Amino acid sequence: MRFHFQQISDYGTKNPIVARLCLQVKDIIKFYPLNETQKENVFGTMCMDVMPRIMTCYKINEEIRGEIIKCKEKINKNGILTQSQKRTLTLPSILNLTERVETFLYSSKSALRDFIKIFNVIFKANLKKARYDLVYEWAKGEFGENDNLTKVLKQDHDLWIQQIVKMRNVVEHPGESSGHLHIHNFCITYINSKPLIVEPSWNLNGASATPIIGDMTTFINNLLTFCEEILILCLEKLDNKLPVKVVEIPENKRRPECPVRFRVTMDFK
Repeated sequence: MRFHFQQISDYGTKNPIVARLCLQVKDIIKFYPLNETQKENVFGTMCMDVMPRIMTCYKINEEIRGEIIKCKEKINKNGILTQSQKRTLTLPSILNLTERVETFLYSSKSALRDFIKIFNVIFKANLKKARYDLVYEWAKGEFGENDNLTKVLKQDHDLWIQQIVKMRNVVEHPGESSGHLHIHNFCITYINSKPLIVEPSWNLNGASATPIIGDMTTFINNLLTFCEEILILCLEKLDNKLPVKVVEIPENKRRPECPVRFRVTMDFK
């Protein structure tokens, strides 16, 4: 199998997303009974399609996080700026916050959409719609409701995938059945008449606002672990003649220069 490399990101293999969706995938798939075209398509999907989408999310998250930290440090040092004999407060803000949040959601949903190609490559599943409720139904029909792959698909869809999809769909089609995505820049609240700055948050209609950065970080971690774990579950369903298994490397033993999470080892039992 020939792999062709070119720079598609300004982050190297020290970044876990790059390490785990490119180098890790390359090292794992060579031990499983896929033909050369399948291996190239799996690697291409993970490294050339899914990884750049998640890296876009990561970069947006890091940039906004850094700007929030700077704003907080400035407030801690100088206090909240006031005007008109302290009757008017000047709040910090994150520029272009709405546009950046919308790009984050677009890239998140696109990563999930691109990843569905894995099922078509490995199993010839013929999945055409980027809907994980349909992927779950397909897996249930193929492998049964109690199969590990089926259960993980169901669990992740219900816990967070449908949330990302819903938030992105609301951005694309605001005011329809899903309502609106409300994006709040820095705002102010009062506790015992004392002003308190609240960092940027978001919420769908009827839901409480939560910090954007915390949610983005969780979504990125979920996307990364979901893609690598589902790929491994798919590979393990193949009729492999090699006595191998995939094991997780403890976080404190991962190489800083390439912190892959999984590796293949021999399994002689």
